[in-house]
Amino acid sequence: MNRCRLLFIVLICLLLQRSVFAQGTETLEGRVTDEQHAPLIGATVRIKGTTFRVVTNEEGRFAFSRTTLPLTLEVVYVGYEGRDVKVSHIDEKGLTIRLTPKQDILDEVVVSTGYQTLPHERATGSFEHLDNKLLNRRVSANLLDRMEDVTSGLQVDRRGNTANFDIRGRSTIFGNDKPLIVVDNFPFEGDPANINPNDIESITVLKDAAAASIWGTRAGNGVIVITTKKATYAQKLQIAFNSNINVTGKPRLHDLPWISSADFIGLEQDLFARGYYNAAEASAARQPLSPVAEMLIAQRDGNLSSQELERQLDYLKTLDVRDDMLKGLYRNRIDQQYALTVNGGADKMRYLFSTGYDKNRPQEINNAYSRISLRSEAAIKPVPRLEITAGINYVGATEHANNNGYADVNIGNAGGIYPYARLIEQEGEHLPIVHQYRTSFLEDAMALGLMDWTFVPLNDIYERDYTTRSTDLRLTANARYNLLDWLNVEVKYQYQRAATESDYLNKENSYFVRNLINSYTQFSSNGSFTQPIPKGAILDRYQRSVNAHSFRSQINVSKTWDQFHLSAIGGMEFREVTTDSYTNRYYGLNEDILTLNSQMDFNSFYRMYPQGNQQRIPNPAGISGLFDANISYYSNAALTYLDRYTFSLSGRIDQSNLFGVKTNQKQVPLWSAGLSWNMDREAFYQIDWLPQLKLRATYGFNGNIDRSVTAFTTARYVNGAFLTGLPYAMISNPPNPELRWEKIGIMNLGLDFGIRGDRLSGSVEYFNKRGTDLMGYAPVDATTGVREIRGNVAAMQGSGWDFTLNSVNIDGKFKWHSTLLFSRAVDKVTDYDPEQTSAINYVSDASINRFGMNPIVGRPVFGLYSFKWAGLDGTNGNPLGYLPDGTISDNYSAIFAATRVEDLVFHGYARPPIYGSLRNTFSYSNFSLSFNITYKLGHWFRSPSVSYNALYSNWNGHRDFAARWQKPGDEQFTHVPSMPYPANQSRDNFYNNSEVLVDRGDVIRLQDLTLNYMIDKRLWKRNPFNNLEVYVYANNLGKIWMANKFNVDPDFLSMRPPKSVAFGVRASF
Repeated sequence: MNRCRLLFIVLICLLLQRSVFAQGTETLEGRVTDEQHAPLIGATVRIKGTTFRVVTNEEGRFAFSRTTLPLTLEVVYVGYEGRDVKVSHIDEKGLTIRLTPKQDILDEVVVSTGYQTLPHERATGSFEHLDNKLLNRRVSANLLDRMEDVTSGLQVDRRGNTANFDIRGRSTIFGNDKPLIVVDNFPFEGDPANINPNDIESITVLKDAAAASIWGTRAGNGVIVITTKKATYAQKLQIAFNSNINVTGKPRLHDLPWISSADFIGLEQDLFARGYYNAAEASAARQPLSPVAEMLIAQRDGNLSSQELERQLDYLKTLDVRDDMLKGLYRNRIDQQYALTVNGGADKMRYLFSTGYDKNRPQEINNAYSRISLRSEAAIKPVPRLEITAGINYVGATEHANNNGYADVNIGNAGGIYPYARLIEQEGEHLPIVHQYRTSFLEDAMALGLMDWTFVPLNDIYERDYTTRSTDLRLTANARYNLLDWLNVEVKYQYQRAATESDYLNKENSYFVRNLINSYTQFSSNGSFTQPIPKGAILDRYQRSVNAHSFRSQINVSKTWDQFHLSAIGGMEFREVTTDSYTNRYYGLNEDILTLNSQMDFNSFYRMYPQGNQQRIPNPAGISGLFDANISYYSNAALTYLDRYTFSLSGRIDQSNLFGVKTNQKQVPLWSAGLSWNMDREAFYQIDWLPQLKLRATYGFNGNIDRSVTAFTTARYVNGAFLTGLPYAMISNPPNPELRWEKIGIMNLGLDFGIRGDRLSGSVEYFNKRGTDLMGYAPVDATTGVREIRGNVAAMQGSGWDFTLNSVNIDGKFKWHSTLLFSRAVDKVTDYDPEQTSAINYVSDASINRFGMNPIVGRPVFGLYSFKWAGLDGTNGNPLGYLPDGTISDNYSAIFAATRVEDLVFHGYARPPIYGSLRNTFSYSNFSLSFNITYKLGHWFRSPSVSYNALYSNWNGHRDFAARWQKPGDEQFTHVPSMPYPANQSRDNFYNNSEVLVDRGDVIRLQDLTLNYMIDKRLWKRNPFNNLEVYVYANNLGKIWMANKFNVDPDFLSMRPPKSVAFGVRASF
């Protein structure tokens, strides 16, 4: 019996011990989300009263092992109200903790580098975060447009053929100057215009080395990291819809600074009296003569009376070709946009599907654009600790660009148009204009049996079909396995194919085809002729495809112990990009039965009609390709101590097939280091009115790659040598075994602050950049077969400030919030040799199209230079300049030859060194009103003016002609030179590049305005939507102030964009 009692007591003790041990080793798992059930990444969860704490992962999940219940969890996340949660038992479904956002917290966000996400409070680098709400403020089908004027440090230049984006100014001279665009962790190789803005959750702009160096040799110009919307686990089905229509007025053609019809006709009469048209009249090439010149000839020859001439001239003086252009070439632009997103999830799976459709009716008649986008992403957890994600994204766009607008209405050969041209009769009949030849010659050619040679601009836009189809396909796969609560490994793969196919079809009745067939007509001595170019349409086909494979394997660490938190990644990636391009031309195409003429003779010379010179039939066929392979190894770590001090370190090695010959030249190591100090968390910090204060400092190196050069000899094969017609090769890239990546060293100092109640919050940052091994041109021995080589021969530096200030001006039922963005970015060249010797090479503004730079050491990459101006000669109205000895002269050849670069007037920066915006938002009840004022300061621009040579020969006339010098004394009131005869190109060049046409480019404008209204259950009780919002957006509202005396908008030198108004609705349920 005693033995039984003893055995019973022992069993009881063992059971009690097992129970206690089980309580001590129970695992507590949970998830931290926001009010919309979205995971909060990087939230700190601590067991109250202990030192045990963890940080939530990318799903917002956390876990504690060996816990003893009951306990209290303390949950903290930046930008959200902290929360204490009591836990008394383990829920099999897991614990879900929802946090509520703090009011008026604007700067506490989670940023993404494309490799990892981290709370802004633990970041040492310079990041700019744009959330979904800010991106949706602007209505545009182009995502990058939505970033303009709301992103600190980002400047957009729209003066050239394409928009140029700069982050913190310029980091290169001749190299690639475009920021790297990353979409869902991988570089985007397609057209950014194909990214559907409605799929985007947020954008993070990486501006310094600590933020961007993880991207290595592609980060030198900054990185734009785009994160698409994601579904979450355990989320109910959600459906969101967005639709808008945007109406833009016709282009502001009357802004074009063209000469008036009356002035142009007066000019033609003057030139006729001087005999200017005699050469054209007798020309065997049948040069075009304007209608007024033909009338004057007819009146001279007795075929038109003086009275009838004056009557017709008086009528033509009342005409303006821009009126007919607006009527026959343009219409109001209408853009429609539709987007639908469906997402949801269960405990072990989540899914998202979205689709978008854009249909645009451009301003140009007979043009069109449409885009459809499809996106799907799903994730599952087939076994504990393993998550597999797969996604597909497809975008297909079609553009019809048959109408180039007013640029198509010209006399050919890049000429202008006489301003009194008629394009359309009042009854609607389309009229021909003088184009490449005299009207009498066209009549004679038709009498010989040639095709109709007249040019009717409003007909021609319907005789062509210029269609571009672009597709972008991205396939992604991702697998992540959690080895431990704080350690996981993942692999990512993406395949992207971006393809473009452009068909430029000129129909048989198009002017392009008729002109080509007629011009190559071969006449025999008996008057008969043959036409080596067959009748039928001509099709130019251009195909380009980019295939990119990207693979990444990575280890992620997020570990908290004692008073430390470590966030680290390490991995390798492989990237292979193949680009192929094909161009071909098909003659004699029959569109109905799809036949063409394949028996073309591209080698023989033909006598051109009527010029008489010898040419071959154009054959623009070609093939090109580029293969780029990269292997990279990288790591990044940030260690935080006491939630106050953070040290970050990043390193990356890139290897490429384009650079170097030796193995050690094919790779470049790049690194960065950073420190941050949350001073407000120190015990000694007692500044009550400034509860948020953080200091940051970083330094490191980014790189920049220029794919136009390689270390090896590269040749381009061309069809049709001039003499033999045989294929030949041209060296496009001479060998350069020492070729290296460009390197940009960046220092960044930052201060983040917040005043009590967040009445004022923001950041101040100073940066300094030094670029070395930059691309440039250096002379080489001419016996090598080339005169210069493109290589690492230049250096530059830049510096500046970024200042962001958020203010809560009124915070009650009526709210008024403001955001001020201020940026300053300057640069200068520190090393470049050789320099150009002729001063004329430096006076053009290379910043407009980023072409033709001639760097000067000690000056900005884009500086504005001019010849010194000495006024107008009071006796003849000639523009006067200075010779180097100070002598005033109108000997322009001598001025050009003698003026050295240092003798030029240096005005300053051609791009604004200071730029930013002031955004105000007012809200009351369900209404919200926001408007944005933008500014650009501190730069200079050159106003266009009259060029007499272009006016006489090409009919390109400027309205300044009306203000020209005409008599002694006028020089007191005008700077426009007198009308010379004959025209003097050197005189024009001097005047148009002199300092008299330069002024400050400072401008402040009211950029846009948006009005929103939320429809809630109080107004519509049966409202089935969780959120229902209607909005109105207006853009390009007008300038407020300009500094220049020319009344020219320096951002749009010829024509300002018209106003636009959009109406839309957003809904979710």
